[in-house]
Amino acid sequence: MKKFILSLAFATTMLAATAQPPQAANAQDLLYPQELLSKKGTPILPEAKDWSIGFDANFLLGYVGNLLHGTTATNAPLAAYEYSHSIVFKMMKDANTAYIGVVRLGNVSTKTTTPIVDEVSPGTPTTPAQYVSDTKTTTQTTINLAAGIQKYRGHGRLRGFYGAGVGLTFANNLNGIGGHDAYTYGNAVNTTYQNAVTAASTNFGTGVDGNPNINVPNATRATDVTTGTVFGIGVRGWIGAEYFFAPKMSVSAQYGWGIGILSSGGGSTTLESYNNTTSAEQSITTNGSKTSVFYIDVDNMSGQIILSLYF
Repeated sequence: MKKFILSLAFATTMLAATAQPPQAANAQDLLYPQELLSKKGTPILPEAKDWSIGFDANFLLGYVGNLLHGTTATNAPLAAYEYSHSIVFKMMKDANTAYIGVVRLGNVSTKTTTPIVDEVSPGTPTTPAQYVSDTKTTTQTTINLAAGIQKYRGHGRLRGFYGAGVGLTFANNLNGIGGHDAYTYGNAVNTTYQNAVTAASTNFGTGVDGNPNINVPNATRATDVTTGTVFGIGVRGWIGAEYFFAPKMSVSAQYGWGIGILSSGGGSTTLESYNNTTSAEQSITTNGSKTSVFYIDVDNMSGQIILSLYF
């Protein structure tokens, strides 16, 4: 009987011990639940001080879809920007909070040089023939900066998030077109070279760089063309969901709401020609119209699905 009572007491004690909920070792354990691990013991969710970079994952989904229906035009996908030509990085402050930054610092300068016959007068080249150069230098600058904070909620592989941020943009071109164009010509406008445009002056194109008046009329030619500078500031809030399909690898989508102001300068065009009254070269500058935009609207990141890698 004693053995039976002792065995029953032991079993009851063990049952009570296993039935009790696990005790948190400290406040940190209460704040962050038990870590989610893969079968190999690798953490699935990002941890404090982890960094992340993001890509537009739509290209990958399209590639897989093309493979499934067997198209012969299925090309290997290329990684695309999460935001156009911008680096998006994320730093985990803790398991449920992330700081987000967006950076684009772009400056492109292109110079085109064309050899032109040196002329003593229109249609009369030097003897022996020599060459000078006409040049076009285009400078394009784009700066995008944004910062924000994002909070997570939920458990397991699927987590919701919400956040807010502020952004600045500065550009002297519109969608990569325009900028600042500077022109120089080997055959100068003077008393004997009164027509600014002849066969010995380069036609750099019309309407391509925001100046439809290049070489029109024939008595003028452009020396400086500037597209209106764009400046913008805005704030945005967003909400979305992120699914971790592998250790520290996820796909996400989001909706946002933003308010902002964009201001665009009118730009200017400077043309040179010969003034018969003053018997000298002259420059005339015209300014374009300025534009300002105020907006409040919702967005869905253009339907992007974001691939994020944490490390």
